[in-house]
Amino acid sequence: MTTTILVHGWSDTGRSFKAMKAFLSKRGIADVEDIYFGEYESREDALTFDDIVDGFHERMMERGFIGADGRAKQSVNVVVHSTGGLVLRHWIWRYYLRDARIGDCPVKRLVMLAPANFGSPLAHRGKSFFGALAKGRKELGNFLETGRTLLDGLELASPYQWRLAERDTLGQGSHFTPTGIQLTILTGVEPYGDLRRMVSKPGTDGTIVIAGAPLNSILLRVTPTRYAGDDPSTPPYRWSGHTSTHDFAFGVLPGLDHGSIVSSFDATGKQTSLVSGLVLKALQTKSAREFAALKAEVAQVTADTYRATGYPQYQQFLVRVRDDHDVPVRDFTLAFGLAKVSRLQGAGWRSGSGETAKERTYGARVQEEMVREAHANRSDAAYRRFLVNPAAVQRLIADASTDIGEDVALTMRVYVPPVDGGIRYANEQLQAVALAYSNPKATAGAPTLLYPNTTTLVDIGVDRKTDYVWIERTVRTR
Repeated sequence: MTTTILVHGWSDTGRSFKAMKAFLSKRGIADVEDIYFGEYESREDALTFDDIVDGFHERMMERGFIGADGRAKQSVNVVVHSTGGLVLRHWIWRYYLRDARIGDCPVKRLVMLAPANFGSPLAHRGKSFFGALAKGRKELGNFLETGRTLLDGLELASPYQWRLAERDTLGQGSHFTPTGIQLTILTGVEPYGDLRRMVSKPGTDGTIVIAGAPLNSILLRVTPTRYAGDDPSTPPYRWSGHTSTHDFAFGVLPGLDHGSIVSSFDATGKQTSLVSGLVLKALQTKSAREFAALKAEVAQVTADTYRATGYPQYQQFLVRVRDDHDVPVRDFTLAFGLAKVSRLQGAGWRSGSGETAKERTYGARVQEEMVREAHANRSDAAYRRFLVNPAAVQRLIADASTDIGEDVALTMRVYVPPVDGGIRYANEQLQAVALAYSNPKATAGAPTLLYPNTTTLVDIGVDRKTDYVWIERTVRTR
């Protein structure tokens, strides 16, 4: 019988999984002795994700699930909650993907319940003094520790999330497939119903960003291409990128928040909740055909959930700005607007002045929509996060096109202030980056940008310039 391991989230313990363990045992997933709690001290400030996966790997060897070489000795199913999703992804990357030996991984089925794959808007609050009072450890010697290093990784737009996504989600090939590791991701749609509702953010289950749970991400890079001496007709920037090729099941379930998605399991084995039934199916699915049926089922559940609740489906954008030496740029401003396509050329740069009042009006509305839920990462301000309602943005673009009477484009302006009198950034290259069009068929060179329930990573390059270097025939006098 396949071993099953249950891995908790930040500030939690395996205690939260007791009812789930009993339920899975009574429903024949595994004998009670073959269901383990994978635990870690998440509120230890010095603990890193590297430490957790290193310890997890050693415990897997000690339990006999893998050999000393990491090769599977038996198949393993894993169910994770919240931060546990990052733990398993990191472990799979570190010990199997990095060395191109995914075939040695023991995990056959992975169920993520409300995973914090792309962060939580509550993480930076947990690092505050009040967060320490509420969630911090109370023992002498580590009083009020909250696991600051883990919370750094959980904060919205963290560099850690970027690194992990580039390694395991946006890299070459895929390991989450119907014939590889079968991945099922389930999350609730409701904010907390008690006093915690006051801190719940739009598009969350009270703790994690719903759009940040699935691994269907896209990485887009926009880099300058026009330099001094180039023909003026040279496009000032170009797009490139990668799309995740993972094939997984993703479901958004009604009536559940971040906690109840785990606590809704009946220890007597009765199937009293939608989530318990879907987890059961996910752990029993064997063939690619069965997994395809599960994927279709949870997709229908998701559609029904949004239809019944009327909640919008959000999209999360993670933005990073670096200069042409790959050095993070922490002081920058993004401004969004709308422009008539007739004022844009080629890849989408402004051909001249002449902005109309209607363009300004709709541009202001787009700006408000795009930055309503913005967050600059506290550890590194070169990383920012924007949560938008893609349907609302698309409606604004369509309305503007109709009102103005011609095709329009959603644009982004990047501005980086000069460092001093002789060091500056070539902002002129990124003054009207075209992101989306009212009529995509009429234009080329811009990516398809707006997708609900996804996280899109946008990597922006800016050209840093200096006037402090010369090559001349005579010595320069200052």
